[in-house]
Amino acid sequence: MNPTDRRLPLSPAPRPGDAGSRHRYPIDTAAWVWAPGWQPDQRSFVRFSLDFLTTDDQPLLLEVTADQRYVLTLDGLEAGRGPDRAELNGWSFHRYKIPAHAGQHRLEAWCWWLPAREKPLAQVTHRPGFALVGLDHLRQTLTTGIAPWKAAVQNGWQPHPSPDKFGYHVVGCGFEIQGHARPEPPADAVVVHQARDQLDGVLTSPYRCEPSPLPEQQRSLFQGGTLRAVQHDHDTTIRSESNNPDLAPLTAGQPVEIPANTTLQLLWDLEDYLCAYPRLTLDNGRGSTVEMTWAESLYDHQAGAFEPKGDRAAVAGKQWLGFGDLFRHPGGHKHYDIPWWRSGRWLRLAIQTAEQPLTLRDARPLTTGYPHQPRWAFDCDHTFPAVFPLCEKSLARCVHETFIDCPYYEQLQYTGDTRVQALAWLATTADPRPVRRALELLDRSRWLNGFVAERAPTCEPQTSATYSLVQPAILRDYAMWADDAESVRSLLPGSRAALEHALACIDDTGLPTQLPGWLFVDWVARPDWERGVPGCTSPTPGEEGSEPPLSAPVALHLPIALEAMARVEELLGEDALAERYRHHAHAVMSRIIDTFADPERRMIADDPQHTRWSEHAQALALDCACLPEPWRQHALNALVQPDDDMAPASVYFSHHVHEALLRHNRVDAFLQRLGFWNSLIEQGFLTAIESPEPSRSDCHGWGAHPIYHALSALAGIRPDAAGFATARITPRFGPLTHLQATLPHPRGEITVDLRRNRNTLAGTITTPVPGSLHWNGHTTQLTPGTARL
Repeated sequence: MNPTDRRLPLSPAPRPGDAGSRHRYPIDTAAWVWAPGWQPDQRSFVRFSLDFLTTDDQPLLLEVTADQRYVLTLDGLEAGRGPDRAELNGWSFHRYKIPAHAGQHRLEAWCWWLPAREKPLAQVTHRPGFALVGLDHLRQTLTTGIAPWKAAVQNGWQPHPSPDKFGYHVVGCGFEIQGHARPEPPADAVVVHQARDQLDGVLTSPYRCEPSPLPEQQRSLFQGGTLRAVQHDHDTTIRSESNNPDLAPLTAGQPVEIPANTTLQLLWDLEDYLCAYPRLTLDNGRGSTVEMTWAESLYDHQAGAFEPKGDRAAVAGKQWLGFGDLFRHPGGHKHYDIPWWRSGRWLRLAIQTAEQPLTLRDARPLTTGYPHQPRWAFDCDHTFPAVFPLCEKSLARCVHETFIDCPYYEQLQYTGDTRVQALAWLATTADPRPVRRALELLDRSRWLNGFVAERAPTCEPQTSATYSLVQPAILRDYAMWADDAESVRSLLPGSRAALEHALACIDDTGLPTQLPGWLFVDWVARPDWERGVPGCTSPTPGEEGSEPPLSAPVALHLPIALEAMARVEELLGEDALAERYRHHAHAVMSRIIDTFADPERRMIADDPQHTRWSEHAQALALDCACLPEPWRQHALNALVQPDDDMAPASVYFSHHVHEALLRHNRVDAFLQRLGFWNSLIEQGFLTAIESPEPSRSDCHGWGAHPIYHALSALAGIRPDAAGFATARITPRFGPLTHLQATLPHPRGEITVDLRRNRNTLAGTITTPVPGSLHWNGHTTQLTPGTARL
């Protein structure tokens, strides 16, 4: 079920500036085709097919893409799905190597296109199309526009919308499938677009095709969990926990029969948080309906995105609110596949049979996600590692064709979220591909106004200067943790350009007062942090909102970005540019101190009037190397013992607070703050949440960062040169006496097993690269291999 070995890695072609005008890849020469008769803004499901003959036992080499999506099969066996989400100016295609014996074959592609009101917000589109090119001797045999491809429109698909109570829910519509609908007869596929090879630079294609660096998503059939409630109605109140042994085999993929004229709902606790394609195989049961909906949790009293949910493992007396699909079954044997994945811990099947019994032959979902292969380990003489399974699952469920903020509500790659997720990903897997992909997509998002977009890809561009200014830090992290200087260098022009736009937002006072867009910093439940912007309040009804006021948490994003970019330039030998960025960082920080530093409270205020305070201002200031030393200690003291009037950091921004505390050896304060993650386990969570209760999303990738801090700050394993060519190990014990960790490295693994006895250190360190150990004011040089202390 998981053809991960058929997608081939492909390096970018030279001259990326010629994309859209010159043929740089074989896929650029293929015609884009679709079914005849398509009308603008018309939902369209099409099955393309090509019958052909091969004369030898050679694999098929081909490249393929589509707008919006495809599932490619050869002789009924799935070969791959795609294309990976992207913007038009870097549209994804994939190269496949598919085993094939001599003889007759059928190549099929199930493709679909959804209008704006139905498709996911992360799905960019131009118009329906499918393109495939055969490589080498297969060009005439397989290529769209040359080979005799047929197209059959698949009827019976209607939108099944999500409930209004979800609020901002933009993962696309559910589907109502009319099982009795028959496809149209196959017709010749028609060419809808053909790119020309233009020597004069004219762009003849809206698709600037580029290969995605990612492997095929991992997919496997799920079985497990428990039926927690069985009710003979479709009431959204789950009255009690109950089970029926006759229906339990459903969770293992075994058939169960539902009698005729029966109203039934089954509540399936998957006992895991899944991202999975719904699928359903039914027998008999003419006129039956099955609604399959997903939820992260049940609600305590009233269902709604921000309503209390309480214990995430509880059932009795709780309310159901889910999202999913409706199947109208005509009888007989029929298999249904939903084209995009759903997510959650809970799956509800609301069944209504008619005059015939219905057999649920198989209802197991097909799990999906980036091939997650964690290679890390951490242990110590403290209980906090108990939160790591929850953190790791949050991270894994939020890495797909892009990093995503959350699986259930948005599935969007946000710049700020991505930085936190990428650090945890690199520290636990050493797989650079999702991070490189994120940097590519963010770089291509600058077309709107020069700034990196707040999120990409998306059909609804959004500007946030604060999130745009996080991008240089992602690039610096990637330059240090991944051995990929070529990619880093290719991203320099765009990163420099985006920073120049930010520098142009500095006014006569020397402060960045003209930064555009949504100046999001963190979700803080205070009236003067409306929409996550410090100092922003809700407008009076009937009045328009005012411009967000100048604040230290927003302004501090600029010197941090400048210092990050200076480090990247320095790593690549551009010392003059590095010095320029550091000069600007010092100048901006000087004005921030003059404006926001309060000598009486010895803190960085949020506002120039020194009336508002936050953990955010202190943590961001501590992230700046150019922060003057007296204020460094003041800001640290404020974080260790925060005053009651300080706005607290939420789940996302706790990353920056944790980093500041650990960088200054306050392990005790870090461990104390992990109590929030421990409380999630007590409440029945399987993943980390978006924000403190009442939380909308129960699975947010940005909540995975405690793993990163444990490996990189407590065990203290970090790169000390570009590409992790050398390692710097700075263990921080605090109240701990034993640290044991494994961190994956591009060339192997770095392991530490250390014990502290007052001011002495004993144990072993194994590293595949040279490095240094920093402990108690002393430095010990490490050579590749194992060092015994």
